Amino acid sequence: MQQLQDNAMLARKIAAERTARVAAGLMTITLLLLSVNAIHCRKYDPLNPPRLTTVLAALNRDPANDSLKKRARKLDREVRSGYVRSRNFAINGLYLLLGGAVVFFAATEYAKSLRHSRPLPNPDRGRILAESALAGRRATMAAGASAAGLLLTLVVTSRHDPAAAWYKGILILPPDLPPATVVPPGGSSLGAPAPAAASLSQPTTTLTPLVDSSPATSVPLSVRSPVATTGPMPVTTAVVRTLSGTSTWPCFRGASGGIAVGTAPAIWNGPTGKGIKWHVPVPLPGHGSPVIWGHRIYLSGADETKREIYCFDTTTGKLLWRTPFPLTAGAQPVTPSKDTGYAPATVATDGSYVCAVFVNGDVVCANTSGKPVWRRSFGPLENMYGHASSPLLVGDSAIIQVDQGTDPDNSHSMIYALKLKSGDIAWKAARPVAASWTTPVALRDSNKTLVITVARPWVIAYNSTDGTEIWRAKCVDGEATPSPAVGNGMVYAGNSGAPFCGIRLNGSGDITKGGIAWSFGDNVPDIVSPVYTNGHVYLISSQGLITCLDAAKGSKVWEHDLATPCHASPVAASNRIYLTDRKGVTHVFDTGTTFKEIAALPLGEECSATPAVASGHLFLRGTNHLFCIGDR
Repeated sequence: MQQLQDNAMLARKIAAERTARVAAGLMTITLLLLSVNAIHCRKYDPLNPPRLTTVLAALNRDPANDSLKKRARKLDREVRSGYVRSRNFAINGLYLLLGGAVVFFAATEYAKSLRHSRPLPNPDRGRILAESALAGRRATMAAGASAAGLLLTLVVTSRHDPAAAWYKGILILPPDLPPATVVPPGGSSLGAPAPAAASLSQPTTTLTPLVDSSPATSVPLSVRSPVATTGPMPVTTAVVRTLSGTSTWPCFRGASGGIAVGTAPAIWNGPTGKGIKWHVPVPLPGHGSPVIWGHRIYLSGADETKREIYCFDTTTGKLLWRTPFPLTAGAQPVTPSKDTGYAPATVATDGSYVCAVFVNGDVVCANTSGKPVWRRSFGPLENMYGHASSPLLVGDSAIIQVDQGTDPDNSHSMIYALKLKSGDIAWKAARPVAASWTTPVALRDSNKTLVITVARPWVIAYNSTDGTEIWRAKCVDGEATPSPAVGNGMVYAGNSGAPFCGIRLNGSGDITKGGIAWSFGDNVPDIVSPVYTNGHVYLISSQGLITCLDAAKGSKVWEHDLATPCHASPVAASNRIYLTDRKGVTHVFDTGTTFKEIAALPLGEECSATPAVASGHLFLRGTNHLFCIGDR
């Protein structure tokens, strides 16, 4: 009987020892693979990419060489994807190494506990002591290997930390810029780092009432004509988008996330004037897009000393009024890059009020006759590029997404609903996210309106009535800039540094595990917002690479490289996609299952603003002018 027990114990001991040996072998293989990865990933060093540097040097000598430009863009994409792969491999290797160490130590300890104790004298004492010494040496070696692997993994990942900002950078190769220039993270939508905020505490705001009866401008005012919307957008899987009519485009990318109601022109040529109804200068620069309500177009503009909102007539292009807003007294100065400017955000209107946000976090509101109503400051912000998130008007409130800080756990970020009539806070909610430059979107289900936001690491849906969080999904990394798209019962969101995801809407709480329908890891946009239409989602990189995805499955349908930088977001109209590149050329292509470019239409000046579509016309803001495109 004792012999049977001894045999069973010996079998368990042998099995535990073999398990420990397998775990040790797994750790050894993992260490070898991590070492190979550490060596191989030098090929994709974002701070010093040898092949890309060589090509860029050649391009400096021959800036008109299209072949070198294509080669540089291809190598740039390879370095980005290689960087992400090597970093993820190192992190996953660490988890595998730690798991192997846990199994090894557990199996070793279990084997030691199974040693049969016999009464002395014990003839096997020498063998037992030798086994104990060997087990001790194995444990020491495994601990050393685990520590070495951990150190190696940390070295590999930390080596990329200084370059974490890089992989959001963009390579810009227009003829008039040095081809070797790598724009800082976020590109022209975000620009160069602004001075650090004076305080890292949760932002406080200062409300400054403005006298409603004071003259708004030296330009004669025009009374707004009331405009009625044409009705709700079509229902898509129990989701109704916000009201939008053919004569309205009330916010960044319109009320439907870039989908136009009605038709849009398909032929124009800015330099020759063909198809251009009118074009007029805009007094102050800005990258915000036009918004339309009835026969009025609204824009913002700013420079170092001025902040203004403009109203133009859609029929003639006449400047109807311009309303200046003084800078907040004592505000910390912000010095954005030329590509960012002081007015990077798009204004929003509901037909009664116009709300604008500027780069330093100042929020202003005027009525549609041009009279200032209120101003509120959210600065100084812990935001190295300055504020670029556009306002969203829902009901009687302006939704302002104020994301800041580098650590999502610091609780610096907030979302506010400000009453349009007074600027008072209707509700606010703390956001566990880092700084972002995305703009929220609104959509309705049967009984509530949701506000969808994107910032590292969460996509979060709020109830627009009281700011209650409905659900959240953890799927965002990097410096979030592209705003979400909505359609077919899902939210589509992502940013370079993490997969692009399709998220189901019918959830509550943390839906990361069950609510993400699919993810797509190639050509995730870094600046340009996606657009959904006709069952497809269109992703555009800042280098001009277009990827069409099946919206239900997340699979790639087609891919096409325009080989030209793009910062404006696409819009969908008349079963076509309109995408304007940095040079001001709008590429019009079909929404079918293969790429088919219909036209490439020049504006005649550079452009970073997203088009607006209303009443059969397309409105574009160039570097210096506002254009109305369509039938005269």
